Amino acid sequence: MTKMKTDLNNVQPSLRELLASRKKGLFSYFLGCFITAISSLAVYLATSAGVGIFSLQAAAEIKQRIIVVMILFLLPAVLHIVSRFLRIGYMRDILLDVRKLAFRKIMLLSPQMFAQESRDKHLSGLVNDINLFENEFFLSLLNMIYQAGRYILGLSILFVLDWRFGLIGLITSLGLALIGKFFQNKTVKLQMAVSNQSSIFQNRISNIFQGLEILKLNRVEKKFYDQARKNVEQLEKSKGHFRFYKNLQEEMLWTIGNVVLMLAFLYISFNLASQGKTVETSIIQFLLLNTSIFSVAMFMPHYNSFQASLKLYDNLILLSEDQKAALAEAVTDEDSRKFEFKQQLEVKNLSFAYPDEQLLLDNVYFTLEPGKKYLLRGISGSGKTTLINILSGLISDYQGEILLDQIHLSELEPDSILSAVAELEQDVFLFEDTLLNNITLYQDKEAAKLKSVIHKSGLEQLIQKLPQGLDTQLEENGKNLSGGERQRISIARTLYKDSKVILADEPTSSLDPETGALIESTLLNLPQTVISISHRDFPGISEKYDQVLLLINGQIKTLEAKDYFQELRNGYY
Repeated sequence: MTKMKTDLNNVQPSLRELLASRKKGLFSYFLGCFITAISSLAVYLATSAGVGIFSLQAAAEIKQRIIVVMILFLLPAVLHIVSRFLRIGYMRDILLDVRKLAFRKIMLLSPQMFAQESRDKHLSGLVNDINLFENEFFLSLLNMIYQAGRYILGLSILFVLDWRFGLIGLITSLGLALIGKFFQNKTVKLQMAVSNQSSIFQNRISNIFQGLEILKLNRVEKKFYDQARKNVEQLEKSKGHFRFYKNLQEEMLWTIGNVVLMLAFLYISFNLASQGKTVETSIIQFLLLNTSIFSVAMFMPHYNSFQASLKLYDNLILLSEDQKAALAEAVTDEDSRKFEFKQQLEVKNLSFAYPDEQLLLDNVYFTLEPGKKYLLRGISGSGKTTLINILSGLISDYQGEILLDQIHLSELEPDSILSAVAELEQDVFLFEDTLLNNITLYQDKEAAKLKSVIHKSGLEQLIQKLPQGLDTQLEENGKNLSGGERQRISIARTLYKDSKVILADEPTSSLDPETGALIESTLLNLPQTVISISHRDFPGISEKYDQVLLLINGQIKTLEAKDYFQELRNGYY
């Protein structure tokens, strides 16, 4: 009987559920938006009452009317301040929740899911998409409530004063609503295009910054500047399309509304002449009709933007159905087994190709034994890193079998695999924290285990020279350390987590020959099974690998390391 580790419905609320989760705040926010509609009507009443002053004769009545008009004109300013105080706390809390939920979604992803998108795309969602949501969502929600309040109040009063006017306002507003609904899908599509272009631009800029020194040294920065400029132009173009389409809605609805108001003005003029209605009544009728029509004209573009914000929220916060299904499968149950590497890991008939590309791995077969060291070699682009990613579980859509002690890898507990397999990469990531926390990754400190790990990874010399030893604070991504020291910390990290298999992807490529040889020797003296990608040859050290897995034309050729290096130095390979 399987059971989800995390209740996704609780940690991934829909936007409506999130808004309703703070009921007092939501009521306060709605009230704050609604009283702005009252302030709008107060201005209309003040205007009508002000015009009526000219028809009054008694000085006392005029004085009294002026006071009323002044109060009505000052009321909106007071209501606006009150409205702001009622709304601001709720807005702050919801936006904070959205940021937390967006980050939580990423943390829920399995390594395989996370690797399907670039890191920069994930970062773009946390920065650009949240900012886009923040700018559009509450502005749209505020205006929707404000315009809806104006519409309800204005139309109700209008029916009381003159039912025919009320009927005109109702029919016109319904017509405008239908026209506005026509623009909804396109508005959502254009806002999502802005989100996609923001992600592309973020990815481009991140890549340029990562290799800026190389671009400068090789004097090719203009080419990359031109590419970035095109991305900026595309981003601004997509924003322009969104704004243009949104403004087009507003202008079209306003034009229709103005035509109706012109006809209404002629009707009011006729009533003044033939039915003897007062100027005050006529003015308030005209202004209320204006409110009922243009409230809808303003409501619909904001409603469409609100719908686009809902789509943006779903992309930011909610897992797709495929992701939910994958997470539901990746659970611990009574039948699942732990990663136990006692006999052999067997790769049988393994084939893999990236979408729309030729086979990269074609019917690969090889076996690995516990504790042995394997060197994976092949020309650039032959599929070495892809094979490492398959063995680590980052890539799962392959053909063939991977058996661990005769058990399919898919039958093992996912967490057990993550605990048993560690990766060493060329670029070591270090936290801006103490050396101790970078080794233990915030697990409980075990003194005996830590001492053994430090010795096996060769970190004693580094710890002795650091001012506070293990408690020394590392700078951003370990800037205050050499490449070799960073790689030794990475090795210590894999040992402290009790990993059984170490997958190393060019761990010595950026190191000088002397340091690279020391790191290679450290790896070869570890008790774990090691599969290492490396193009470097360290005479007297590299021969200590048990076997070389030579990847040629999509297939693996297994060679004894001593034989391989002898033939290599004789120019055979």
